Amino acid sequence: MTKFGISEYIRNFWFNLCSILLLIVMMILTTGMISNIDEKAGMYKIARKYMDYDSMYLASIENKNIEELKEIGDVNYVQTIEGDYGPRKQIRGCVYTREIMKNMKPKLEYGTYPDKVTVDSNTVKALISANPYGIKAGDTFTYIVSTLGESVPVNVYVTGVIKEGQRLYITLNKTFINMSYEDFFPVYSYEQTEDVRLIIPESEISKMSEAMKSSLCDNVMINPKGTLTQEERDAIYDRIADYDITGETPYPEPAELVNRNNTMFKIEFMKYIPLSVVTIVLLCISIIGIVNIKTAKSTRYYGIMYAYGMRYKKAQIIEGVSMTFNCGLAVIFTVSLIKLQQKMEFFGEINCNLNMPQIITITGICIIIIFCSMFAAKGVLKEHTPVQILKNKN
Repeated sequence: MTKFGISEYIRNFWFNLCSILLLIVMMILTTGMISNIDEKAGMYKIARKYMDYDSMYLASIENKNIEELKEIGDVNYVQTIEGDYGPRKQIRGCVYTREIMKNMKPKLEYGTYPDKVTVDSNTVKALISANPYGIKAGDTFTYIVSTLGESVPVNVYVTGVIKEGQRLYITLNKTFINMSYEDFFPVYSYEQTEDVRLIIPESEISKMSEAMKSSLCDNVMINPKGTLTQEERDAIYDRIADYDITGETPYPEPAELVNRNNTMFKIEFMKYIPLSVVTIVLLCISIIGIVNIKTAKSTRYYGIMYAYGMRYKKAQIIEGVSMTFNCGLAVIFTVSLIKLQQKMEFFGEINCNLNMPQIITITGICIIIIFCSMFAAKGVLKEHTPVQILKNKN
């Protein structure tokens, strides 16, 4: 059976090659589609959790007040510190929580993410934006943080450089009454702001506890527990509004913000429906085509082997192994091409990542096509005699 399976695979070499190429194309298209939807959905997940009909917003508060806000409900914020790399070389540090890093992981110009790197226990891993100081991925520098009248040195290892022109969870540039959820995640560009950013994962701040004493909590979102009456909400907001060190800010009404968010997300999602439909249709056609052609090309040989005593279960195994090999090669080439594109950008900047949703989808495609191939072989051999199979083939 093994020799027969190998000879069959070699005999159908060109078909198998075409199948692999078709699978690669479909996997890349599917991965790109999911990556774009996932990117938009990540930001919206944050908005849905913290922006409700009773939610409240503060531009900037002292770190000492954040615990009181957490007693009110779910609180989201970015912790910021001010420091420098030397005289007139300012760098603003932003602490990203695990939730923010998961749903809004910054894209990188080059380098890698902090969780992929190991350093000593006294060094903080971080990402940095474009900067005029010559700091790049792989560099270690001393970040001087001013706190409580003292200068605290922090040893920082830069793992990657943030790509320009993307939305980050940082200090708001401004607030206004017509804001939507996207406005809480402003587009960052060093070329426009000349503001150098250092993004530090939450897991790293234990290494710089002294430097964090003077930190501020910016872009604060508070979603109170339960449902509040307007009077209860106003009472809470009147109490915490004084914490905002920026003074009165023109935030939108919570209900208007939620409705605007839902409308905007539906509009964004609708943009991907045509691409999703086309991708799914092409995927189905590809799977059906590959399975049917492969079964048809192998029918005569299965009939011969069937006449010599091989039953449909063994034919299923041969089909399953053959298609598993094709899928395995397709996955290897797909991952390699995506990684190469991310590094070299042959076709410009394409949003095509390999996160859990994409991995699950690729795995699902492989499982479906393998099982379809096995059941197609079973259908031919189980429902027909060897003579019928050979007659039909001839």
